[in-house]
Amino acid sequence: MKPLFALIFPGGLIVLAAVFFVHWNPDLTPLRSLPAFVPPAILLVGALIAVRFQRILVLYGLTVIGLAGCSLWAAAGRGDPEPVRHLAAILLPLNLTAFALLTERGLVTVHGILRALLLGAQSGGAWWILRHGWAPAAPLLEASPAGSWTALSWIDLFIAGSCCLVLLGISLRRRGPIEGGFLWSLLCVLLALSAPDFTIRTLFFLTAGILALSLSVIEVGYVMSFRDELTGLPGRRALNESLSKLGKRYTIAMVDVDRFKRFNDRFGHDAGDEALRMVASRLSRVTGGGKAYRYGGEEFTLLFPGKTLDQARPHLETLRKSVASEGFVVRSRKRPSGKKVRNPGKATVTVSIGAAERSDGRSRPEEVIRAADKALYRAKKAGRNRVRC
Repeated sequence: MKPLFALIFPGGLIVLAAVFFVHWNPDLTPLRSLPAFVPPAILLVGALIAVRFQRILVLYGLTVIGLAGCSLWAAAGRGDPEPVRHLAAILLPLNLTAFALLTERGLVTVHGILRALLLGAQSGGAWWILRHGWAPAAPLLEASPAGSWTALSWIDLFIAGSCCLVLLGISLRRRGPIEGGFLWSLLCVLLALSAPDFTIRTLFFLTAGILALSLSVIEVGYVMSFRDELTGLPGRRALNESLSKLGKRYTIAMVDVDRFKRFNDRFGHDAGDEALRMVASRLSRVTGGGKAYRYGGEEFTLLFPGKTLDQARPHLETLRKSVASEGFVVRSRKRPSGKKVRNPGKATVTVSIGAAERSDGRSRPEEVIRAADKALYRAKKAGRNRVRC
């Protein structure tokens, strides 16, 4: 998945839609007629999704947001919401960032139980602070920026800004929807806490944060189903979906990494995985309207919808030369067997390509793929590192 896309979708779109909705409906009149159970229902559905997909850290994130929301509204009803606001502005960013950094360990495990106990202890500590007050820290916690653009204090903004930067770095590094979900959820929480008073706007942004985090779990499920984890290319299931939508004119090319087993034996499987990623990166940039898919093992598929074989072949030749000219540096000298690698360093990776187009004699995609496979076999027999049709 591309880093920018992983960062923006789906949480970024939810936040953007929420901000525009508030901009065009400052009083949020359309939402006032909604039943009061809608936000808790969204929270419950998100929690069930997190449990179903075994994303316990997301479940913890939804829990702390829900607890903060309940505490805020209870405090607003008592007429003293400020202590809860500042405590939530400190604890929520720290918790959401911690959940993004931690590794999934499950719910009914030693790690899961310890984390649940820590959350419970944290809730008890927050209750004690709110009950007994924080008079010594009040001047620092209540010092707000000049103007009325936010109700948060300087210390709230510093902690939140630091956590946002950490989450942004994690999202760009890991390129995962979950990390992006935590980031956008935190931004929604800050928008909710920045409101000068606790109105439906606060509830609206908290619900948007819950939705952003919940949908990130569904996006992970989509990525796991339709994208290859190693290369990032669309996988076999995505290929089958695309094949079912092809028209009456198209070309299919099968691409195979030459002597890949020998490469693995010489340099090790880690280097083999790096080689596949390099080839996939080149294939993803194929020109001529083509799209690359991971077919399986060291084999890939290229689809050229609306293109004849003559139209697609120059782009396949350009792609073949591009892969062959890419020098591959073997970074590790270790192999799983513990044997030394002969001549470690720079290696050359090439691909053989077989292509076929739809015709009256082969009208189904499966038949075109078989024809492309036969052409690939001819390319291998002819000496590899070439295109055959």
